[in-house]
Amino acid sequence: MALSHTFETLDPKGRSEWNCKFTNYRGNSAEMSAIISQLSIYESIYNNCMFGNIKVQDGTGFVESNGIVGSGLEKFHFEIFTENTVVSKSSNLEKIWNIDSITTGTKNPKFTEYDIGIVSPYLVKNNKIKISRSFLKMTASDIASYVGEKVLEFKSGAPDWASFDVTPTLHEKNTVVPNWNPFQLLNFLAKNSVSAKGESNYLFFENNDGFKFMPLDELKAKPSQRVLSLKNMPTKILTDKKGYNVDDSMMEDYSENVRFSIAQGQTGGRYGSSILTHNILEKWMKPYEVIYDGPKDKIMAETIGLNGPEAKQFADFNVWQHSGFMSHNYLYDIHDKGEKSHYPLHDMKKMEMRANIVKFNIPGDSNIFAGDVVTLMIPTHIHNHDIPEDQYLTGKWLITAIHHKISNNGYVMTLECMKDGMFSDPDITIPARGK
Repeated sequence: MALSHTFETLDPKGRSEWNCKFTNYRGNSAEMSAIISQLSIYESIYNNCMFGNIKVQDGTGFVESNGIVGSGLEKFHFEIFTENTVVSKSSNLEKIWNIDSITTGTKNPKFTEYDIGIVSPYLVKNNKIKISRSFLKMTASDIASYVGEKVLEFKSGAPDWASFDVTPTLHEKNTVVPNWNPFQLLNFLAKNSVSAKGESNYLFFENNDGFKFMPLDELKAKPSQRVLSLKNMPTKILTDKKGYNVDDSMMEDYSENVRFSIAQGQTGGRYGSSILTHNILEKWMKPYEVIYDGPKDKIMAETIGLNGPEAKQFADFNVWQHSGFMSHNYLYDIHDKGEKSHYPLHDMKKMEMRANIVKFNIPGDSNIFAGDVVTLMIPTHIHNHDIPEDQYLTGKWLITAIHHKISNNGYVMTLECMKDGMFSDPDITIPARGK
């Protein structure tokens, strides 16, 4: 499809091409990019589906004459292309959406404002389907693949928005699905899955690269896609085809939203955790404690003091611990007996995802997805220091969410990123006061 809009600006925010086509419930199509004042698209590893909204300033009666009523049968095809200046392969942000709502805003003699909500068509399909059946001696990933292929009808070789990547899980099990939607089942499987590497933090989400059923550790292990620097730091200047100097590796409006909340981590299970299982028929209980990744993790939990007094670390199940409570039969039937610490470890991993969070804007780039890794270069404020970067914040971060903002003024992305800790102690010396 030919792209109809090219941003005519030297600002890297405007170095993309985009178009959008509306199709009404009768199958009639029309290009509508000329009346769009802003298009917002959201993707996140915390959401099962992408979604967005379109702000329209309609002075020609386009909405009325083309029958946009928010019936759920209208389609919206959006495509944006950004040249990849870092690697050879470029990617479109291209999706087909369902229009599921429309709200009329300000009316004046020149135009009427509309706010049109768009959602992934797979969300609409999910809401129409219920699954009631048993799966015998199948792993969670086998069940996920079945749901993707046979129920939601993701297909190999299909466009990006219809693909489904599944990371294999351990342990065959017998699972009975009690009249659940497909997404409800996939989220249940994610909570009860362990990968071949022992990872207990599966996610089910959609990004620009398709749908994913994979552990968080797999996302974090990917190579960095970009090196991004704050606006006031020296950055690598790239040159476009016309010879103009543009900088597409610059962060603006940088803010640090969260850094290690001890109180939240204590109640959420970040530092130490157990599951107390009970058998209501035989009237007994049994604790399953987390198996830590290494001695440093265990020391952190003991130092915070969540596993009892120092003289009785891990000796008894007690109120000092962050704990879960569930039926022993549930743990036995749904999960493998060899993964007794899975549930407390799962809680820890989920809390670690909210340990350090930053947000910032960058020039739009359709080659970056939620779930990608980027390297952030944050300047230090220590004077006379040989290393110019902040050694706590500089490094690899996982993109957890992206807000794509497209208008005739350009293409900007707001990124939310997280990191779950520091890999090594910073090599710094605190200077004396006044120096």
